[in-house]
Amino acid sequence: MSLSKKATVLGIASLLILGMGVPSASSAVKAGKKCSKAGVTTGSGSNKLTCTKGKKGLTWVKTPESTVGSARNPVPLGSKAKIGSLEYTISRINANADAEICAGNAYNTGCTFDSNFNSIVDPNSKISWTTVEFQIDNLGNEIAKPGGFDRQFYLVLANGQLLESELFVTWPSNLYEVQVIPGGSGKGSVAFAIPKSGNAPSNLLVVRDRSSFTATKDLYFSIK
Repeated sequence: MSLSKKATVLGIASLLILGMGVPSASSAVKAGKKCSKAGVTTGSGSNKLTCTKGKKGLTWVKTPESTVGSARNPVPLGSKAKIGSLEYTISRINANADAEICAGNAYNTGCTFDSNFNSIVDPNSKISWTTVEFQIDNLGNEIAKPGGFDRQFYLVLANGQLLESELFVTWPSNLYEVQVIPGGSGKGSVAFAIPKSGNAPSNLLVVRDRSSFTATKDLYFSIK
């Protein structure tokens, strides 16, 4: 065989080998197609597929990952989450904030005066206070109120119900009084009056964004 024929044969063989190693478009992984090992995954986010055994044997099934900030995948404690032009980070949780709240104002719920008219915690109070501190970063171009009336804050109770933060409680760290300039940062807390008899808080806090007239968005944060 001449050198030119040998070169031609080798070239064809190489192309055949390369062609065998490249999957065709029809063999691409898709939901409903056959797979070989249960539990194997491919893709990520909304495109995640898992090899699952069903009535038709092993097939690829869509198993999208929950978006960070959902109830099943809350924003981790200490991590940032963006709402509009603001980034929220939970920086501190005080589950025993009675003294902190009563030091701010004796007329707050659960507080009273001692014999010298000093503000103290009411020993007969039926509620206890929990405060959640947020670090706020303003990424926008205007002065922002991170605790404005278009934001609502809720603790999720153990039974799944929501407990809204107290809007009119008076103490120096109140997030509802914080304003942040463009490019600036600030801190403030929201306060929750938790009944002593009833459901305790779970591990979740919800920030509800009502800045849009057409839609309401809930963002879940882990508090533990």
